[in-house]
Amino acid sequence: MINLIKKNFLIIIIFLSIVVFYFNFHFREYLVSGSRDDFNNFVFFNIQQFRQDLILSIKNYGLFNDAAWPLFYIIHAFLNPFSHQIESYLISTTIIGFWSFIILSLSITNMNFNKLQSITLASMILLLPWFNGRSHWGTSANLGWFFLITSFYFYSKFKFLDLEKHQKLITLFLLCLFSSISLYIRPPYVFFSIFFIITYYISTKENIANKFYVSLFYLIFSIPGFYLLYIWGGIYDHKNSTVVNLNFHYSYILKNIPLILNFFFFYYWPVFIFQLYDERFKTKFKNYFFIFFIILFIFLILYLTKNLIYLSEFNLGGGVILKLGYLIGDKNNILFLSTAAIGGLILFNLIKEDFKNNFLVLFLICIFFGFSKYLYQDYLEPLIFLLLINGILNSKYILIFRKYFNRLALFYFIYFSLYNFSTILYYINKMNLP
Repeated sequence: MINLIKKNFLIIIIFLSIVVFYFNFHFREYLVSGSRDDFNNFVFFNIQQFRQDLILSIKNYGLFNDAAWPLFYIIHAFLNPFSHQIESYLISTTIIGFWSFIILSLSITNMNFNKLQSITLASMILLLPWFNGRSHWGTSANLGWFFLITSFYFYSKFKFLDLEKHQKLITLFLLCLFSSISLYIRPPYVFFSIFFIITYYISTKENIANKFYVSLFYLIFSIPGFYLLYIWGGIYDHKNSTVVNLNFHYSYILKNIPLILNFFFFYYWPVFIFQLYDERFKTKFKNYFFIFFIILFIFLILYLTKNLIYLSEFNLGGGVILKLGYLIGDKNNILFLSTAAIGGLILFNLIKEDFKNNFLVLFLICIFFGFSKYLYQDYLEPLIFLLLINGILNSKYILIFRKYFNRLALFYFIYFSLYNFSTILYYINKMNLP
């Protein structure tokens, strides 16, 4: 009887998450504005231009005013039969977003969660406002997430399942293929290919033959990239656009680290609280308390030396907590810096758990996503959540999920639902301002 109640409880969460995703499609005008503006300003128009002249569009790609790479437009222009009309196109991209949820649930199953638990965990992304916005407005991130999540599926299959020799080789091929496709849509997703290559090459468990095949696969899949470098004369068509020059530079990486720490807090604090509860707030809490204040002290020094003054000047990007601080008049960004310090504590513990694996993942994310002058939270949503539930990060948090699954599922469902509805209400209020 108890098991039946637990089962029905999870089914209700899954059902309600799908309902939220469905209703968000019909009220997409009130979703976070970036995805809608991108669609109206250039996305749908660019797809039609690619359909008319593929070669000219690639050669003069900078004119399209999109910092992502052109595979997104090629796929929708020539492989999506519904991309001729706006409404049918948006329905098709919503279906792609829903399929990302389906594939994610299969990926989580590979980590030894049962099917119902896997679907429940995966359904959490259906509540995330920026994932909804990118799905329902059909921007490049939607298709990028689909292929990246698919590559995560093959990674989890390779990492957690005992595969036969031929199955492993096929899995490696598909992993390399889909991770390559994802970065041709959204270049920062290259972090995953680099992460996989490094960890796979240094692994002593894998034979030399398979390492050779992985090198060969990536070499073959890099040919289109070398072609683009050749015709553009660089990593982007700079001669026709300044969008990359103005908005992406290595000098932004250090400035974006507090934002990235804050984003990790935003998605991980519920499981962090459950971990503290599981450890009864004893010895571990004292250690956490010490590390937290070291990080907070560093932020204080940076604040007093005016190295964090830029946190009060964000018109674009910055994330939910920073903007919440603006709304409540937190001129000194105390809320943001405190939560970023907890985010730093969470990352410290993740690195401590598995330095070789977790440090590499987190370092690559800081590098490739930190290049952006305006770091939006949607650049890392749902990625940060996926890193944990997909097993990319090696962490005891997965054990916490297993031990308190139903309670954590309910917690995340309520939290992400409130997050979703709050962004909608915020945008509706913003639209009605004089």
